[in-house]
Amino acid sequence: MKNANILQGDIWLVNFNPTLGDEIQKIKPAVVINSNIVIGLDLKIVATITSWKPDYDKIWWLYKLNSNKINGLDTESVVNCFQILSVSNLRFTKKIGNCKSDIEEIVAASQNCLEII
Repeated sequence: MKNANILQGDIWLVNFNPTLGDEIQKIKPAVVINSNIVIGLDLKIVATITSWKPDYDKIWWLYKLNSNKINGLDTESVVNCFQILSVSNLRFTKKIGNCKSDIEEIVAASQNCLEII
């Protein structure tokens, strides 16, 4: 199934299997971070989402998302801006919500992971 309406800020369940090494595994939520003007590729750039833990406050590349009806998350979560991947549109299994109001900060945190020092 080809998902045509996958937009920046959308949160989808994404099937990351099969994986190798330290890559994110299983079906889990991810936020689409690439621009909507990318055309001609059936790929999206995503950052994975995982459950919140109190010691995550100290990790600068994790962006906290509180659960709500708009983002569709069941629990407090974090966007892992160090786990950025390009994935096929075929890996997107179900849209659960969006975090468009947070996308600027998520993209900025992702860019900080790529900063040249």
